[in-house]
Amino acid sequence: MAASSEEMEQLFDSNIRTTSEYRQTISPLYLTKNRTDTDQNNHDFIGIPAKGKGRATVAVNNKTNQTVTVTVYGAQTDTAIPGGAGVFQIGSFTVATVTHGYETFNDPFPFYIVRTAFGSTPNNAGWDTFVNLHSA
Repeated sequence: MAASSEEMEQLFDSNIRTTSEYRQTISPLYLTKNRTDTDQNNHDFIGIPAKGKGRATVAVNNKTNQTVTVTVYGAQTDTAIPGGAGVFQIGSFTVATVTHGYETFNDPFPFYIVRTAFGSTPNNAGWDTFVNLHSA
């Protein structure tokens, strides 16, 4: 028995959605956040969607006169904050003054949080945080 045109259209629409969702999962995701704060507070980049990717590369371009500490967390929800339920620290690294550094994490979580903080008050030269998400 041949499928009706309506059934064929539904199947076609279903395949398009499935293909689109698959491409969203395998396509890399690149995010950037620029800051120019001049304080020692924690600066959180929250709700970074992993979308099925198992590898996160976090890079920081530190243009300030102070070393920045970068801490990466895995989270269960997009609104989670460090110290909250369902948030787990998966790594940290430091980036020296007026330089850049990166680390790659292979810990699959639904969402990531990247926290940057300075031990001493930095000048206002700013810093850039890049998060690149890839399928493992």
